[in-house]
Parts: sequence; C-alpha cells; structure tokens
Amino acid sequence: PKADIATLDRVVCWYPDFRRLLKAAAEHSQRALALTYPREIWYLWIGLKLVNFFQGLRRDPFRVFLHPVAEMDALLKREGFQRVTLRRLFVWEMALYQRQ
Repeated sequence: PKADIATLDRVVCWYPDFRRLLKAAAEHSQRALALTYPREIWYLWIGLKLVNFFQGLRRDPFRVFLHPVAEMDALLKREGFQRVTLRRLFVWEMALYQRQ
C-alpha cells in the first residue's frame, strides 16, 4: 500500500539489487523517503570486502553491498524525489528525500 513516508534504515546494503529496492520504495512513498546506507569511502570498501571474504569461507551466502551513492541519488531523482538532508557518520550516511 501507499504510505506518506517510506524508510529504509540499513536495508540497502543487504540487498543486491538496490535499483529495484529503491524504485519499489519510491513507488510506495507519496511524500518522503528516508534511507540509511554505508558511506562510499575507502575504509568501508575494504571492511566490507573482508566481511564478504569471511562469509565466503564459512560458505554463508549472505553478502554486504556498498552501492554507488551517485546512482542511488540519480535513481530517486528520476522517480521524482529531491534530497533535502544528508548526514554522515563514520560508517553510515543518512539521506532524506522529498517528492517534488
């Protein structure tokens, strides 16, 4: 169902197909979309590669993804959203988008 606000708190990094996930969230959100995802920065790239390496050693199919932030932003803009707030922490980036 439609919602005024959709939130994706630390979900994007667990989902291999971020495009389909964000598109579905945008289609269901009437006013705003908030999401939290890992920062696209060198130390996280290395850290997540290590996490995935050890997951592979354990034969665990679970993987963590560091998706390109510029592509996520462009997709949401094409869906009619504009980023209005961006906060960066050491690991996480939090963005709020509003429908234009």
